[in-house]
Amino acid sequence: MGTVMLWYMKLLKGLASLRLTVGLLFWLAFMCIIGTIIPQYTFPSSSGSSVMTTIVRPLSLNDVFHSLWFLIPAVVLGLNAAACMYQRRKSFAGSGKFPVMPKAGLYGVTIPKENKQEKIGADLAGLIEGSYRIVRHESGSSLTIMGEKGKLRMYAPLLVHGSILIILLGVALGFLGYKGSIEIPVGQASDSVALSDGTLMHLPFQVRCEDFKVEYYDNGMPREYRSEISFSQAGGNIARASVMVNHPVSFKHVLFSQSGYNPNLIAVIRVGTPSGSEEIKATEGSVIEMHDTGYRMKVVKVVEDVMRLGPAVQLIIETPNDQKELWIFKQFERIQAIHPGITEKMPEFNPSILKPYTFTLDALTSSYTTILGINSDPGVPLVGLGAILFLFGVIIAFMVVHERIWVEIEEGSAGLMIHVARRLNGRPAAIDSRILKHLQRLAGGKS
Repeated sequence: MGTVMLWYMKLLKGLASLRLTVGLLFWLAFMCIIGTIIPQYTFPSSSGSSVMTTIVRPLSLNDVFHSLWFLIPAVVLGLNAAACMYQRRKSFAGSGKFPVMPKAGLYGVTIPKENKQEKIGADLAGLIEGSYRIVRHESGSSLTIMGEKGKLRMYAPLLVHGSILIILLGVALGFLGYKGSIEIPVGQASDSVALSDGTLMHLPFQVRCEDFKVEYYDNGMPREYRSEISFSQAGGNIARASVMVNHPVSFKHVLFSQSGYNPNLIAVIRVGTPSGSEEIKATEGSVIEMHDTGYRMKVVKVVEDVMRLGPAVQLIIETPNDQKELWIFKQFERIQAIHPGITEKMPEFNPSILKPYTFTLDALTSSYTTILGINSDPGVPLVGLGAILFLFGVIIAFMVVHERIWVEIEEGSAGLMIHVARRLNGRPAAIDSRILKHLQRLAGGKS
């Protein structure tokens, strides 16, 4: 049992070592520098990866803050802070008791017996009153008076070590968060987020892009772009917000930031039949079901100018038996006038090639797809709290001086023996000159 206790005390002392603290902080700072120099990226999901990839990935410097090079020292730093707090527990456990007068730096005089202990104690207490908190303690024939100020400094190490634990806990909670992006065309809503590891997740609410605006410089470069978005949940609750670059918004602890946009061309296609016509708005990649015949229309390309023939749309019409390629032009009549017989030479330019339909491109309009960065980090409040506590702890440690001064008056055969000691921040310090001169006068000029 004694051997186990000895090993335990050695381990605790080693964990609470200041050298270990400094070494860990330097190592973590070095890893942060590495993370700045070497390009960082999140690895794809490890599902389906080989055993060797799974083993090597935690050692990669391309994702420093999720690597063992960073995580293991961070855990050891947490143990270091906890060990330091544990070792200081005795200081706080005994804070309600009268502090024992230190023997180091002790100054003493003896004064004649005719002086009363109580009167001398009152005189000396009067010298150290004011900013000091006075505590009296009697034990047998001795009276001890202690003045103390700046006791708040005793809590500075507790604040600093506790804040480190809180910050590390916040960092650990950050692994439960996620980061990715969501792309939403104007007028549409989505809850699908593409995570940075390549996987897909769904938000517990819908995000709708109500509008998107972009302003340009004279040279054509975008100057500012803004997304007007709304959030909706089951029950009909809707919240609206504006998102700009460097002006993110938060909803349900999820941070949304403007990370980019994609311009979209929207084709206004008119599909005519002997019984009437229907207007369809579509973008590249759209698939429209033509329910009256069972055909499907795929929009392959939407182009502002094809071979100087003007705006056009490439379609693939799928029938139960085959599929046909079709190009429809906004200026089809002008093209026919310039190139007579073009539909015979190029049947895919014939808007009526697929009976009973006639396809017409009425217009091209522009729209946008906003790209929003998504970041959910449940550890941010804890990291913020830890940073504030750390700052307060450092300020208290450097700005507040913890001072104690003891005056012990003990009755002896030769007279009253007076001993004085003073400590600043736990270290012996010189006695105040006023007290020294007063004691020398009481002793008749002898020290």
